[in-house]
Amino acid sequence: MIEKTRQEGRDQLMFRIPLAELELPVEAFDLLLGHRQPHLVPLLDYHVDGKNLILIEPLLYGKTLLELLEENQAEKMKFSRENLARWYDEISTALQFLHSFRPSYLVHGDVQPANILIDEDGAAFLLDFSSCKLVSGSNQFFYRIHGRSEFTDPRYFSDGIYDRDSDLYGLRATFQWVRQHMEQVDSAHQD
Repeated sequence: MIEKTRQEGRDQLMFRIPLAELELPVEAFDLLLGHRQPHLVPLLDYHVDGKNLILIEPLLYGKTLLELLEENQAEKMKFSRENLARWYDEISTALQFLHSFRPSYLVHGDVQPANILIDEDGAAFLLDFSSCKLVSGSNQFFYRIHGRSEFTDPRYFSDGIYDRDSDLYGLRATFQWVRQHMEQVDSAHQD
C-alpha cells in the first residue's frame, strides 16, 4: 500500500510492505538510508510497524517510462537517442551503487519500465525497492522475483539465479523494449 503524506512541508510517499513478503533483512535498508546516489530515490526513513515495513521516500514528480510510452508522449518527452543513452547511464550508475556494497550487495530485482521514473527535469530515477535482495557469496538463488518476465534474466527461470548481471539484463531489456516501442511509434507516424 502506498500513501501520500506531507512532512515538514515536503510531499512524501509512505510504502507499507508486509514483512512476510520481504526477502531482505530489514536491517539491509540501513545501506540505503541517507545515500547520496543521484539516480536512486532517497530513502528518508524506515521502520517496522506491526507486521509491515514502512519506507518513507520523497515524492518525485514525473512519469515512469511505461506511463510515458503507454500515453504515447514520446514526442513530448523527446525520446532522443541522446536522452535514452543518458537515462541508461543514469540507471546504470544507480545499479552500480546497489551492487557496490561488500561483503554483501543489493540487487534491485525488478528493473523494468514501470520502475524507472523520468522527472520533470528529464532525469532518470530507479524506483521500488520492495523486490531488493541481499546477495552474499554463493547466495544468488531466489524463490520469488516480482518483475515482468520479458525483463527478467533467463537464468532465473532455468537455474533460479538472480545477481548483479540479472539487474543489468533487466536494464538492457528495458531500454531495448523502449527503443522497439519508439520504432513502432515512428513507423506509425510515417504511414
